[in-house]
Amino acid sequence: MHLVDLDGAKTGQPANLHVLAEIRERTPLKVQFGGGMRDESQIRRALEQGASRVIVGTRAIEDWPWFEQLLARSEFAGRVGLGLDARNGVVATKGWVEASHLQAVDLARRADSLPVAAIVYTDISRDGMLAGPNFESTERLARLTKIPVIASGGVSGIEDIKRSLAPL
Repeated sequence: MHLVDLDGAKTGQPANLHVLAEIRERTPLKVQFGGGMRDESQIRRALEQGASRVIVGTRAIEDWPWFEQLLARSEFAGRVGLGLDARNGVVATKGWVEASHLQAVDLARRADSLPVAAIVYTDISRDGMLAGPNFESTERLARLTKIPVIASGGVSGIEDIKRSLAPL
């Protein structure tokens, strides 16, 4: 399950870790958690609350050397993913409020040499529209990197899920 703390994404401080903990206590689901994950203590807390993977977006994009150092630590390698939320290929940060002027494809290439667990790619112009994920952009990213790329946003039904699971 991919769980996003939208409040945390906007404020930079996770506000809903208790929801993560409750889901983990009540279900056997593996939960991937993101939103407001901007320092090691927040990431560690999410992992302690039961997240199997933590997604970092804004801080990675704004401070790439920090992201590289984070992933160099064995406790985070393979447990931290990169969130790329983009409109027209340009990555947005801080809960989609600010445009970074960085291209998602460039960041995916840059991440390829790091022990990133996954890239979660959201075309924010389609999220919530029930028009299906942007499969074309997601597939382009997946072809550029060896990191697993997860399509996010816009899912309208089971056919979108089936298509996202199909090999390229």
